[in-house]
Amino acid sequence: MERTYSTLSLILRTIAPSLLKSEANLRSTWEDFRPYLNPKGNKRYVRKCVAEAWSGVIRKARAEGVIRVMDVMLEGGDAKGIEAVCANSLRSGPGKLHSRAPPIFENLLDRLQLDPSEQYVISITRVITALVHHCSSTTSIPVVEAVIFRLDRPKQSGASTPTASATPSTTILDCLSTLLLTRKGKRFPETLLKPTMLKLASLAIHLRDVRDGAWRRMFLSCVIGCLQAGKLTQWLSPGVNLIDTVWEGLVSFDLASKLLTNDRIPGNALLSSICLSRLDGLGWSNFFCLT
Repeated sequence: MERTYSTLSLILRTIAPSLLKSEANLRSTWEDFRPYLNPKGNKRYVRKCVAEAWSGVIRKARAEGVIRVMDVMLEGGDAKGIEAVCANSLRSGPGKLHSRAPPIFENLLDRLQLDPSEQYVISITRVITALVHHCSSTTSIPVVEAVIFRLDRPKQSGASTPTASATPSTTILDCLSTLLLTRKGKRFPETLLKPTMLKLASLAIHLRDVRDGAWRRMFLSCVIGCLQAGKLTQWLSPGVNLIDTVWEGLVSFDLASKLLTNDRIPGNALLSSICLSRLDGLGWSNFFCLT
């Protein structure tokens, strides 16, 4: 199997420049490889071999080439089976990202914002989960920064109507939530916790205006993830301000209830005491509704 992988990898690295110049050849070669990535009918070691070999083609791509490769791979809207290819193209040695990881990952995020379909969201969060397990908290910084940079409030529409796809801003929050909650946030860069909290605090002021319930729930998940990953220093500043801002922006008691009763947050007594200090203005009847 090792010889097969070595031979396959060498062939793809050799022909990669010509594949990237011809979309027809690229598509034809990908169609030959893709069936071997399907979990149904292929052993795990076969899928791993093909995924690692094809990742060499993605790494060889530059600028427009990355877009062309991803267009071909995701043609037809079916993202199943390509998570391993994307994850392998981003990883390098133990605990490290490949030097080509930032532009490849940024392309994945940009594509996610253009096509926030359910299947693609699932695929990207799986890729991120694999990266969190592989990388250290230091080497994952470029990935986290790319996600934080794209955080934004959702665009307002005339009415809140359910759609088959999440909004682009909701999917980016989903990515951040995955980074924060996987391995209980132990692989989240500590140096980026404060900037993340400050960014979330700047978005929290829009909570009262946002009608998208999915965005609010995912936003709250990110807040919980920050508190879970943080230490007392981050909880006090800017954590306290973040919680206060979130509380002021809450427009439904179900969100407040999640804040008060989430037992996965270390130091939840601190969180609860801050939130409970706000209840005086709401009345005790509302408190009993929460509990």
